[in-house]
Amino acid sequence: MTEPDIGSDPVHLKMRFKKKGNSYILTGTKYLISNAGIATDIIVFAHDSNKRISAFIINAEDDKILKEDMVAKMGMHTTNTGMFELKNLEIPKHNLLGKYGDGWNIA
Repeated sequence: MTEPDIGSDPVHLKMRFKKKGNSYILTGTKYLISNAGIATDIIVFAHDSNKRISAFIINAEDDKILKEDMVAKMGMHTTNTGMFELKNLEIPKHNLLGKYGDGWNIA
């Protein structure tokens, strides 16, 4: 859930999604994510143009996801922490976790 500049405040999420046929397009950055560098799947929260939050399951090994491990941190040096960026990442509609707009309840 955590993003640069807003932390973990779901009301101000900057990651967005839009529906396109039988898929969703996601754009945004997640930051300070535990196990981001070693995860094979991730759950991402994003909002649509009406500010409804939905959750999505994403294959973290997709070549279109830009990932970076964060090694310079104050504490928990042995815990993998990272960030990832989605730039118009297209995922199938069945990757929606729960119902459309139900991300707030899932979080």
